[in-house]
Amino acid sequence: MPTRRLAFAAPLDEDSEVEWDADGGWCRVAPKHPFVVFAVEQGWKPLQLPEWYDDGDRAACDWQTPDKAFVRLTLDTIIAVSHVELWGDSIERTEAVIRAGWECKAYGDVLSALGHLDALGAAQAKQELRRLAVTGPRDPDTRTVEVVEAAVRDPGPKIRSEAMKVVLYLKWQELRPSVEHALSLDPDDVTASNALFLLDLMR
Repeated sequence: MPTRRLAFAAPLDEDSEVEWDADGGWCRVAPKHPFVVFAVEQGWKPLQLPEWYDDGDRAACDWQTPDKAFVRLTLDTIIAVSHVELWGDSIERTEAVIRAGWECKAYGDVLSALGHLDALGAAQAKQELRRLAVTGPRDPDTRTVEVVEAAVRDPGPKIRSEAMKVVLYLKWQELRPSVEHALSLDPDDVTASNALFLLDLMR
């Protein structure tokens, strides 16, 4: 079944988009979230999340469109990125509807931006790498591996740290050399510390 993921251009605003329980043990999408309002306007049918979905750091909502496509909004509080996943029939039409109303990027858009990593400011590079983490394919892709390799060799420690987040989300063995390179940096570097954790995880 074809799937498609789109990351929103605007960073996640936890104060207005996410509701937490009193103990911070779970979060949910705020009822008046603009995308929830948008879904109602489109006539999408709200669905219950599957029983297996239980994630205290990522709030989500599911819908079915009149064209029998499925849409899941996810607010990822770990990396402050909102994204939608589409699957089922007629996802091209649903994607067009979303893109018409929301500024968002698919995997190819993100790769295109990161192909010029040196030209991006630190803030934009960081956000694009976070979008790559949530839109990257499930199966290894050479272009993503090259982007992560470039980010790990970036002189900016914040960019190198964001590259490790991409590895954490995708978990491809093909990214292992990038993790090992990060580990070869100064052992007190935060990125190297994260790399050691990732290597243990990938084993």
